[in-house]
Amino acid sequence: MNFIKSTFIIAAAMSAASAYAQVDRTFAFVDKDGKEIENGSTVIANQVHTIGQGEDAYEEIQSGVYVKNLTTDEWGVGVTVTLDKLDNGAAQCCFPTQCLPNWGEVVGGTVKTGAGVMKADETKSLQTEWFPLKDGEAEATVKINVYKVTKDKIGLPVYKELNVNGPSITIHFIKSTNGISSVNTSTTAKAIAYYTADGKRISAPQKGLNIVKMSDGRTVKMVK
Repeated sequence: MNFIKSTFIIAAAMSAASAYAQVDRTFAFVDKDGKEIENGSTVIANQVHTIGQGEDAYEEIQSGVYVKNLTTDEWGVGVTVTLDKLDNGAAQCCFPTQCLPNWGEVVGGTVKTGAGVMKADETKSLQTEWFPLKDGEAEATVKINVYKVTKDKIGLPVYKELNVNGPSITIHFIKSTNGISSVNTSTTAKAIAYYTADGKRISAPQKGLNIVKMSDGRTVKMVK
């Protein structure tokens, strides 16, 4: 009888642990086509883009990952990002609303972004990139955090983080001249304006993160 009772307790504990580990379905990572990226997956990012020309030119590899609200309600979202590997250059994350200055320069650095609102069924770019200086690799682990959104007395959003197990993926960046990467040709667009991460216009790129407005209408990010 004692054996049967002990077995039942163990089974119940395992069931509870399994339920706790279940991944929350408020948000999901998706690719550019809207296909869901399974929790625990590793995404390979190796499309190298050369931005600008001459001394202002730099290379960027985008993650190609997006976040989608799977529900019919408005929720708050943010991410926890850990830089697991960085052979050279710097990485950045600008999700959901602001860039994280100086995050992607030290391996092992973990940061939690601020929260932002995503409407029902909305999809938003994760905006996580690597800026390589030469061949090599970089890797980051990204986990989604979920927030309940209310409004204060003047109508501004107030975020309360929920204790849920949001999905997590690893993004593995690769730059190689041996054929692994698919390198795009350099754009002919020129930089026409520079801004700091908080939106202040500057006359030239400064050390750290810069937001660059291009002559073809695009806005890109650059780490100097």
